[in-house]
Amino acid sequence: CWEMGKVFITNDSGQDYTSAAEHGELVRLTSGPVDIFHPDRVQGEVDKGLREFNADEDLLLLAGGLLPAAFAFKFFSNESVKGRCNGQINCLMYDVKSKQYVKRTMYF
Repeated sequence: CWEMGKVFITNDSGQDYTSAAEHGELVRLTSGPVDIFHPDRVQGEVDKGLREFNADEDLLLLAGGLLPAAFAFKFFSNESVKGRCNGQINCLMYDVKSKQYVKRTMYF
């Protein structure tokens, strides 16, 4: 059972996230095209946004390019963050068959 928190979107590349907003306030970690030639900037944006992540209430929505998602998982696998999250985070994933978002827990 999850409390209503925030939904952290790894990369808002223009999709309609209306149904994801039913799970909490949307927080965009990155938006639009990601500059793969300056990954340090992308990592900085992701890290800065995820500092506010509350593992008991919030959800991570993996969307857009792979680079922001990879940096999000790198952030959560950091030992100090891992301990704060008890080695797990709750994700929101789009199920194409049911055409709705489903919650899943990921373990680190």
